Amino acid sequence: MRALLIAAAFVAGSLICTAAKADQEVLIQCINKYKGIGLSADLAYSECKKNTLGECIKGLAGKNFVARSTEKKTEGYLIDLGNSDSRWLEGGAWKELGCTPYGDGPKRRQQNMTSWGFDSVNTWFRQGICSSETVQLKQPYAIEEAKTLCEIQELGGIKKESK
Repeated sequence: MRALLIAAAFVAGSLICTAAKADQEVLIQCINKYKGIGLSADLAYSECKKNTLGECIKGLAGKNFVARSTEKKTEGYLIDLGNSDSRWLEGGAWKELGCTPYGDGPKRRQQNMTSWGFDSVNTWFRQGICSSETVQLKQPYAIEEAKTLCEIQELGGIKKESK
């Protein structure tokens, strides 16, 4: 059993290293291409990094926003939608995702008047408790969000979004 775990860890490590080497090889090829037309290595590197960032942003364009857990709680994973004004969800929308709105977090209330004089109150939540570490919204990434996510991925802060 121990040998199997060691082998699995080795394979996983090899796959990660292979992916990193592939990214690095693409970067080196790009730098060599620019150096071949007379650009300095520094300028070629800068240009290739911009191209890589642009490709990453294009890859996320049109994809739905994926919110990640910020904390593990006893009830589940705390998902925070960030500080965007468009990322607040009503309680029912959280429930559709299989989550519970987090009442202790930021919330907004909106009172609605009907033509009959009755009013209703809608409550919007920025945070929810979910059974999984991520939830996918039916809202696309904004350009700034995609740029930030790509920069964080480049620094190794989070896993790359699947293509």
